Amino acid sequence: MTVVKMASKLTFGTGIADWQERINVERMRRERADKARQVLKKHGVAAIVAARPDNTRYLSGLRGSEFVSQLWYVLFFAEDDPVIFQHAGWYHNYPAEAPWIKHWRLARNWVNEGCGPEATEEEAKLFADGIHRELAERKLTGEKLAVVGFDGTATQALIAKGLNVVKGWPLMLEATKTKTVDEISCLKMAYAISDNAWNKTWELLKPGVSETWVVQQAMLAAHEAGADTIPRGNTRSGPNSFDRGISNSGRIIQHGDLVYSAYCGIGYMGYLTCYYRTFSVGATPDRKVLGWYRELIDRMNAVIDAIKPGATTADAAKH
Repeated sequence: MTVVKMASKLTFGTGIADWQERINVERMRRERADKARQVLKKHGVAAIVAARPDNTRYLSGLRGSEFVSQLWYVLFFAEDDPVIFQHAGWYHNYPAEAPWIKHWRLARNWVNEGCGPEATEEEAKLFADGIHRELAERKLTGEKLAVVGFDGTATQALIAKGLNVVKGWPLMLEATKTKTVDEISCLKMAYAISDNAWNKTWELLKPGVSETWVVQQAMLAAHEAGADTIPRGNTRSGPNSFDRGISNSGRIIQHGDLVYSAYCGIGYMGYLTCYYRTFSVGATPDRKVLGWYRELIDRMNAVIDAIKPGATTADAAKH
């Protein structure tokens, strides 16, 4: 049986202090940007234009309006300061809040083509014009431009401007795969915060309560513990307690139910959890359920054993 070596626990909370080294956000922003630049240079890519919060925050240390995809984006250079194309609602007051960013522009967006075909075409052209203009000022229009997190409309608009577009996902995966010390601390904090949600779930699960109410209280507990991103939370009980099955149906929990919860997306400074737990309500699990649990643990340990230098994903997947 595999014995997993757990990481050391944090010695601090979510607040700031002058007497203790905690999460150093300035260092984290710098080290993430340095890693991204190293990857771009390694692959001969002059710049990457990135949307989606997991990419934009990594490259810039910024948040943005994200209720629709591509509302803001980052043009990140291998040899120059990044340019932030920010949503109109954030564009006017954000620069004063983020002095490490020198260049700000207004973002263009076609709200998932909800504005209609003509407006989508015009907005996409303005988007591509803006990127081309920044590259031209730096004499980079003939160099490779990586694109990540955008729809096909954006990519085609950039190609129509004559830009040398390449895929950006492999570059971001390479840059982000090894976490810095501060990123690891952020992940530890997110999971420590999640423990408050799980403890609240354990306290509240009993016959007669609804799935929806338990999840609401659990997410409130995560918020109170310091989470800055709160997901919907997913809980399945009784006949619905199949992994990835119907969730949050409002079902009333009954004695002897298995309750399967997935609190994925509880976040701290952009780092999110993917955390699952199963409960038995009001009764000791029977032999069949315990057998399922034992089988799952054995398979997970076998996967962990298979993950080592020289192995492939196929070695892990066979379990």
